[in-house]
Amino acid sequence: MLPDTKKLWHRILQSIAALALLLLGGCASTHIIDGKGYRIMAETIPSSLAERKLPDDSESINQAIQKVDEPYGDILFARLSPTFLQGRLPIYYIGETFADTMQPRRSTSETYPTGFTINHVSQRITVSLLAFCDWDDDNNQDMLLSCDVYAKDTGKNTKFYLAAASPKTCDGILEATPIALVHDKGAVETIAHPTKIKKTASIPQTQYREFKPGEQEITAPPRSENDQSTSIKERSL
Repeated sequence: MLPDTKKLWHRILQSIAALALLLLGGCASTHIIDGKGYRIMAETIPSSLAERKLPDDSESINQAIQKVDEPYGDILFARLSPTFLQGRLPIYYIGETFADTMQPRRSTSETYPTGFTINHVSQRITVSLLAFCDWDDDNNQDMLLSCDVYAKDTGKNTKFYLAAASPKTCDGILEATPIALVHDKGAVETIAHPTKIKKTASIPQTQYREFKPGEQEITAPPRSENDQSTSIKERSL
């Protein structure tokens, strides 16, 4: 083999080794679903991504982009909880999931491969899946999400960046933890990073009360005509 050929192969092997190290350093475990949305997030909260060694420049982002193979829009619409909105917005969303917040004749929805949009009377909500990564360093894939809330009366938009368990590692309702909040005028509020993401279902227990004999008062049945008492009395079992 000629000396120049040996040098060429040596450089090729070095490049392959460098790429392998780069992938092992974090990009290999990050699967970016929405390249445009992820880039905006990387520009908005770069320190949050850098702390977790997630892709934060054009080259690493391009390498981590993958196509979706499941209807994540339908999954998020049916299973994502809106609890992260409560206390931060004027409207209280009633329902365990976003699908439960729908009101006949007062709201509409549309799902697409990477997210969904809901049009309520006063707001438009758009949730998008940006990427899968190991956010809390527990060797399980998590979701990075964005949620845009547009207030129709004021024309202001609020964006939430969220971390949530992957649908593949969590059954039932998906709880999202805010990472950052971007206000209408561009101010970024970084929120305490979640150390552990809830990986189990958060379906509330059915409320019930167990009565033992003698604990519950009941109304006695009507008495016969021979009974001198005309009032209805209560007795204890």
